[in-house]
Amino acid sequence: GYEYLNGGLGGIIIVQGLNNEFIAYDRACTFETNTECRVSGESINDPILTCLDCCNSKFIVIDGSVAEGSANQALKRYNTYFDGVMLYITN
Repeated sequence: GYEYLNGGLGGIIIVQGLNNEFIAYDRACTFETNTECRVSGESINDPILTCLDCCNSKFIVIDGSVAEGSANQALKRYNTYFDGVMLYITN
């Protein structure tokens, strides 16, 4: 599933990837980089994040790359570190 947090430009979306690693992206779509054009997952296990608010660009969850649509850059990815209790997100 996904977890949404405040922060970044459009908010932050967190995904638990392979090997229990955590991946964090800025939710701002790279086609229309603003606070209104944000990506989200359409269902809990959807491997694609979609900009439903503006351009309908689609991004692959595991690396943030563009799968289809008007966007031409991958999502901004944040560094994550999980110490077993706390998840730290930095840029």
